[in-house]
Amino acid sequence: VGVRISPFNPFNDLTSGYPDEEAETFALAARLAARKIGYLHLIATPGNVPDSTVLGVREAFPGVLILAGGFERDRAEAALADGSADVVAFARGFIANPDLPERMRLDLPLASFDPTTLYTPGSDGYNDYPAYSPEPSVAA
Repeated sequence: VGVRISPFNPFNDLTSGYPDEEAETFALAARLAARKIGYLHLIATPGNVPDSTVLGVREAFPGVLILAGGFERDRAEAALADGSADVVAFARGFIANPDLPERMRLDLPLASFDPTTLYTPGSDGYNDYPAYSPEPSVAA
């Protein structure tokens, strides 16, 4: 069993209301570690979650830590290399890039997704993004 937490990430107008959300997050991570859960999935969106929170959660939770939240290749590799994450999850990156692992492996440009198509009925924006294809060269 794993647990996903998203400190500092308000949903609509809902916020935690804790005066020291970082300390509460560390305490929660430590309690979950004591329960020996299978993994902790931390949403660590840049600009929302301070780096100190990620480091404190890593210190409080010695088990498998999955980070997610706006990761690109360089940031993901850094998190894995410095030990702040055991796994980095990609979600929105896959929406516009069905071949995301291949694009990252080959250092190909990433496509942007259209946020107006998220969580809407129909398939537009979900399964209609193409795999990478180089621009055709124009003969002179």
